[in-house]
Amino acid sequence: MRSALAGLVFLLSIPPGIFGLTWKADLGFSGLIPTGTWVPLRVTVEGSASPWTLEAITVPLDNTARWTEAGPGVFEYPVFVPEGVSSLHLILRADGGQVDAVDLAVAGQSFPGHLILVWGQDGGVRRGLESLLLPWEPLRVANVNPAAWPTSPLSLEGVSALVVQDPGPVLSPAQAVAVKAWVASGGRLVVDRPRASSLMGQLGESAGLGRLVSATVSDTPSFLKAALALRPWGEVRKLGEDFEPASPVSTPGREAPLDLGFVLVWSLAGGLLAFGRRLKLTMAIACLGTLTAAVLWGSGQLSSNNELSMHGREVVLPGGAGRFTSLEVALGTAKIDPFQWPATSPWALEAWKAAHSEFEASARISEPQRLVLESFAPPVARTSEFWVRWSGESLMWSARKGSGSTALEQTPAEFRPDAAWLARVAAIDPKRSWSVGLEGGVCWISPGVPR
Repeated sequence: MRSALAGLVFLLSIPPGIFGLTWKADLGFSGLIPTGTWVPLRVTVEGSASPWTLEAITVPLDNTARWTEAGPGVFEYPVFVPEGVSSLHLILRADGGQVDAVDLAVAGQSFPGHLILVWGQDGGVRRGLESLLLPWEPLRVANVNPAAWPTSPLSLEGVSALVVQDPGPVLSPAQAVAVKAWVASGGRLVVDRPRASSLMGQLGESAGLGRLVSATVSDTPSFLKAALALRPWGEVRKLGEDFEPASPVSTPGREAPLDLGFVLVWSLAGGLLAFGRRLKLTMAIACLGTLTAAVLWGSGQLSSNNELSMHGREVVLPGGAGRFTSLEVALGTAKIDPFQWPATSPWALEAWKAAHSEFEASARISEPQRLVLESFAPPVARTSEFWVRWSGESLMWSARKGSGSTALEQTPAEFRPDAAWLARVAAIDPKRSWSVGLEGGVCWISPGVPR
């Protein structure tokens, strides 16, 4: 009887809907996980019509992403995997309780370097690709069906090239957008033995910094080198990579002059400490706590408003392929001395995160002092009066004047905080002039016409 009752209690303690809910998840590309980039996390949930939430926690860095879905299906999420991560801890929750938890191994499957996805290629082509940069560095090759390519341009960030036997127009609309954006930002796609109804036709003409090649693939090194034109991993940059903002300029401290009110408050606090023996200790502590909170509030220590520094950067891809965006939200800083209070409350960033939880899954960096969010967004029209180009030594500026342009001797003041980033992006393709602008606290750059 007791065992039956215990079993009934156990069954009643399990949230409804958990029985019958099955799921699986995998990270990366056929067991390969490039580090320092966004990679796809694919999740399949079956057997339950209840809403569920998935949490992904990088170990040991403890960065957390969270997604909520209405029911079963197959889902893909871009996850940023920093170097040094050993595993990704997944927690599935439904009906108010934890359903399951698993650890996806990262260590042993991760690597910093070129990753090429292939489909329909024989061993000769694969060996030729793996040896393209030898003896300097090896390349990794993974066999991935185009129908399973990522649906987010962020998830393709760690892929250097795609070499596939033409599967025809098999991509979903989201996959086509992702591949077009990836090519525009610098990816290389080689379509082998193109069909009459081709993958190339589905993607259209490429625009931007990448390469879209249609040919009969040979496994000879000369053909593969010419088709992909890969450089050593340390020299490769694609638009949308490595553009997280540097820490914003420190915010000035809030002056707290040693006026009469300040002296009286702290004198009274000292008096409470000195005569604490004659008062009830709890009363003394309560009074001191109240006075301390009042002083801290007056100095801005407990405020969560107007205490954050925000700065954004954006790469606008050509041909309407979309835009990569980065936003940094950070605590302001100030010199601490007896006459100056820090300008930022330690709770300000946490309050911002709580109010903007919908962005949690977009975090590339999540630290106590700052949060860096990255995402891919639809295209927008941008207009600017400035152009930049990389001279090989420095960034050259010009401003439109009538139908032509006029050279500037130095970087305009409003762009100086982003000058080093703009120079790094423009140096990716020195043969182009790049359009730049500032809108709503976001500095943006877009490839222009080659010079």
